[in-house]
Amino acid sequence: MLGLSDLSQKYKTKNVMETLEKTSLDNKQEDLNNRINGLLYALELLHTARSTEASDSRELLKVGEKTELIKTIENLLKSPLTELAKTKEWIDGIGAEILNEFVKVKLLELKDKAHVIFKVNTSNADLLYCVVLKEDSIQNRQLFFNIIDWAEESDLGKKYYLNVRFIRAESALSIPRTDVIVG
Repeated sequence: MLGLSDLSQKYKTKNVMETLEKTSLDNKQEDLNNRINGLLYALELLHTARSTEASDSRELLKVGEKTELIKTIENLLKSPLTELAKTKEWIDGIGAEILNEFVKVKLLELKDKAHVIFKVNTSNADLLYCVVLKEDSIQNRQLFFNIIDWAEESDLGKKYYLNVRFIRAESALSIPRTDVIVG
């Protein structure tokens, strides 16, 4: 037969377990919110850059200057079929930029695992990142491979080739980089 102290202990244990579960859920939600906030910020930066380019082009057009954006639109109006192929490449580039911003947020989450993380310029819209790990282990490499898996679950990730290369610190100096993410 359970005594009063046994029931009290059982109740306390149950409350502790419920509190731990709630705290764990709260922490997961907070982590998710932090990730969402980071991704929203990345999208905001990308949108701001494109919006600024359009605004600047509009102002320069008033004084007769032509930016690359204005020239592209002008050519599209003059020769739509020719420019359509170029526009597709431009749109593909934007898609790659968006994916890059999302991947950068994910890579920044692993900054404590790497000395250096940088993006390498490729001849197409593919995304290649080089990583110098602080501790080169299968577990650390898997964390970066998980980002590739995560990206490939999206339509954008299926459209663009995404790769992470693990390199030695000595090699990092000789590789031209387009964007330093960590280091």
